[in-house]
Amino acid sequence: MSTQYNMRAYKTTEPNLGYVSWVVYDAPDTTGSSSGYSPSDLINIVVNNIIQTSSGSSTNLRQSYSPPWGGVYAASEISNVLINEQTSSQSYPDLEFPYVWDVVFPAGWSDTRTIIVNGQDRSGGTISEIFTPIAGGGGGRVHGEKVFMGPITFTISSPGGDGSHDASMQYRNVICVDSAPVERFHYLSMNTIPNDIASFNLLEGWVEPAGHVLTFGDSYIVFYTG
Repeated sequence: MSTQYNMRAYKTTEPNLGYVSWVVYDAPDTTGSSSGYSPSDLINIVVNNIIQTSSGSSTNLRQSYSPPWGGVYAASEISNVLINEQTSSQSYPDLEFPYVWDVVFPAGWSDTRTIIVNGQDRSGGTISEIFTPIAGGGGGRVHGEKVFMGPITFTISSPGGDGSHDASMQYRNVICVDSAPVERFHYLSMNTIPNDIASFNLLEGWVEPAGHVLTFGDSYIVFYTG
């Protein structure tokens, strides 16, 4: 059985300025070398769909990819939102893409002073996630797992202290695919280059690229079975 990859890209030069397509087999052509055009003239190369050629039917392999193609969700760029230990609640606006949070607790933050993130999931349902400080007051990073969509609110379980400690809320360095749960992640490329997967969460539907810190404007492709 052979796998057919229907590729698509945007050609930036005349002639044929605009979207172009081509077909390759057995492996995606992420560089455009088999397109019939100069690879330097192509941007945003993606796999448009995948077909098992022996039967002509589409596989259940799905993909998430970067703008302007749509269907993409990424928690990109580390961003700090500081929350003081005396703050009871604090709101954060809608980032218009799903994301996962980390919390970096400072040394001296009370062991009993948890932070709760409240918001919505991809389907609009209400979700929350509790971040518990590392025991001993030494501080450190606590990884989140849940995918949030839309505006959120941070609350502190027992605000107090002398006000000298700020916890840092940061987007986690993961790509969130458009639905969950996921059965399996098969392939990840960053900026058209195959990339190893450092960690993943099948239930929540996200994957972390190895050795690459996501920034806005990154191009990526994720193949997964949904």
